[in-house]
Amino acid sequence: MSVGATHATVPAGAGTPLSDVRAFDLMSREWDELRGRVGKSTPFTAPDWFGALATVAPKDLRLYSVRHGLALEAVAPLHLVNRSLSGLPCVALESLSDDHSQRFDLLAANDGALEQLLDLTLEDPSWDVLILRDVLEHSSADRLAGIAKARGLPTGSWSSSRSPFLPLPADGDALDRALSSKFRANLRRRAKHLEEELGSLSLERIDSEVGLEAALQDGFRLEADGWKGAAQSAILCDPQLTARYRAIAQQAAQNGELSLYFLRAGDRRIAFHFALEKGSIYYLLKPGFDSSLARFGLGHLLVHFVAKDLIARSATELDFLGDEMEWKSEWTTRVRQHEWKFIFRPTVGGKLLRTWKFEVAPRLKAEWDHLHPRAHDGA
Repeated sequence: MSVGATHATVPAGAGTPLSDVRAFDLMSREWDELRGRVGKSTPFTAPDWFGALATVAPKDLRLYSVRHGLALEAVAPLHLVNRSLSGLPCVALESLSDDHSQRFDLLAANDGALEQLLDLTLEDPSWDVLILRDVLEHSSADRLAGIAKARGLPTGSWSSSRSPFLPLPADGDALDRALSSKFRANLRRRAKHLEEELGSLSLERIDSEVGLEAALQDGFRLEADGWKGAAQSAILCDPQLTARYRAIAQQAAQNGELSLYFLRAGDRRIAFHFALEKGSIYYLLKPGFDSSLARFGLGHLLVHFVAKDLIARSATELDFLGDEMEWKSEWTTRVRQHEWKFIFRPTVGGKLLRTWKFEVAPRLKAEWDHLHPRAHDGA
């Protein structure tokens, strides 16, 4: 089995050196073939998903690959980041992902390919710690961390988000029966009052490039309404983030994986979902609604409309993504735990960094909290 690593190039022997973004394009066919072969065809493992991030926010890319002959057996999109680890500066080789990426995984045909992938990263002397953000249990990234631990490398884990998901029943009536009677009554009451004030409610879905730009403008405006806009955390508050979501939407529309949903009252778009669909699963990346109508529970009304439509189209799951929030808990108690995986270089420095991050720093923090209990109250 041969291996290759690229920094602004394609895997060794694959041809002329390319820019970072073109490398994703060049490998897209075999990358997608590998996704299908290993059963990892989620939006979060697609080459265009990573390409959208690399395009609008260029990074010091390390695109590692493992090959058997000419066949791609593993691929890991990573990048170098200067970061602070519990206050200590270090260089991290980190998954090509961020707070908006929801979850990360790399692709590998088998554990042998993961072994080769780990060897390849360790040959790169430029990093102190390998960090894989927001990975799921039993994923390829999780297995890579397990292989590193079994080899005796210094490792660690940090629990990040608990992401709710709603398995969808076979019909809409079954969905309603699973909700509490009080919640169902609130949905009916709010929908009735909203219709009396603004007109009949309807659901609109954009799944192609037709009308896409206008839909994105309306959707981003709704997502920025309320606290997100005020906190400068909305998509529209960051030009690079706006460009990234536009790129994701355009590519998903071309691939038949886009679902932009709007709840309409009369002719007015009042609530929004930016979502992707793949393999009968609906991935909700960003919701938004008109904050002036918050009293009507627009977020819940849109989820109800969308879930019914998904069921009618034979979808099997609504993945809320992100962390647990009270409004998501109204729909489901099922969650997926995400973790950050840390693999430290097997050197004295790497072992000391691991000890600081997972033993010394937590102990110092606990002692500080014990001695200064009111510090958390802002006293």
